[in-house]
Amino acid sequence: DDDVDNVVRRILVQANIIGTDATHAGYFGNDEGGIFMEGNVGWSYIGSEDDLLDPNAPNSPDAKKCKKGADRAGNVIVNNGKDGIYLLAESDEYDAQPRHITIQKNYIGVTPGNQEMGNVESGIRTFRTSNNKIFGNVIGANARVVGFDDAGIRLTGAWLHLIFCNSIGTDPSHTQHLPNKGHGIWVDGKILD
Repeated sequence: DDDVDNVVRRILVQANIIGTDATHAGYFGNDEGGIFMEGNVGWSYIGSEDDLLDPNAPNSPDAKKCKKGADRAGNVIVNNGKDGIYLLAESDEYDAQPRHITIQKNYIGVTPGNQEMGNVESGIRTFRTSNNKIFGNVIGANARVVGFDDAGIRLTGAWLHLIFCNSIGTDPSHTQHLPNKGHGIWVDGKILD
């Protein structure tokens, strides 16, 4: 188990508007990223804490369904100069990694009204992290600089992650075209300096 005195835990980042105004019309992005967690952080939420799976779905892994609709606890993260959300390890040591972080039901690179306001780099990026969950996010129009080959979700040097029930390059109804410039999901085994 982790030493309670050494790990930052139970951080809730919820219902924020980052990079635009309350009407989701303005372009007020940060020069860097939208949300950045680094080092020994764990057991925290970016967005909703609700159970994503529909309790009324049949009790079978193949029959599980995502709950539909927006969640007021989700963040809107748009127009930022780097990644929408970035989890970064300080070193290879387990206690230097963001872990047990749930990123759930956020709008990243697109507003709840399907306005494209992409972040410059990835929608969600992790580097040397473990045991994280990426559930039920709407991720579109990221990596918006021409020639920048990034992704909706990019994992580098990651293990034990669950990516489930996200709308990547489209809206929750799957009727709007909101493409990321690079890959939808990019899993990279390389460890960069």
